[in-house]
Amino acid sequence: MALWKHWEILEKPELKDPAMIVAISTSDPRYVLLYSHARELADYLVKQLGFKHFANLYSSTMPAAVKVNPDGTAELPRSQGYYYKGNRDLILYTSDASPISYAYEFSEMLLEHAKDLGSKEVYSIGARFLEPPISPLEQPEVLGFGTDSETVSRLKEVGVKILENEPSYYFSSIVVAMAKNYDIRGYRISVNHGEPKPHPKAVKAMVLVLSKILGFEVDAAPLDASAREMQEALKKGNEMGRDFLRPESSGSNMYR
Repeated sequence: MALWKHWEILEKPELKDPAMIVAISTSDPRYVLLYSHARELADYLVKQLGFKHFANLYSSTMPAAVKVNPDGTAELPRSQGYYYKGNRDLILYTSDASPISYAYEFSEMLLEHAKDLGSKEVYSIGARFLEPPISPLEQPEVLGFGTDSETVSRLKEVGVKILENEPSYYFSSIVVAMAKNYDIRGYRISVNHGEPKPHPKAVKAMVLVLSKILGFEVDAAPLDASAREMQEALKKGNEMGRDFLRPESSGSNMYR
């Protein structure tokens, strides 16, 4: 069966040595709450840095479902391309969903597009799920790997813990390993899952790594505020749970 694809180019930006950030999360309802880090990071960067929308990619790698809009019209799932011109020009690809098939072919489409735009680096964002979930009150550690020794060294320089001797699954990892076939250096940037959605601490940790390695400035204060709100809600929930289990609580003594 042939792979169907359709590019919709809204603008052909003139960019200088742009780095591509690939931030695509799953739409699978079983996992979206745990693994939505990439899409959240993309949304945050678009809002904070003022990325401009310039392309859409439609393909049969996406789930076989359409979005029905409020006016009753149907819309295919798509990947959106954005660009930002700064000290270092950036391309950002995010999506309504991650590929459920043809991960190699989808990676190829994005990498060919990156090369066409003059990109020599790709940064893929995601969540790692091989380890048990971290505590939602814990500060996430940024983890990663690269296509070669130079990318690994650069990740170490900005405080990323390098993963070793383990598999890494799905499109967001494949696109990194495939990058070297296009003379593009690939970087994987991830965190262990565990923080509930939204993931403000995890997103902040990865955004700060990207800002260091790519040389852009971004305001992290909204993420800090969101993290504080979530932490207070979690603490309140834990206290309510402990109160419920105390012998004098009405919850455990209602029949005395």
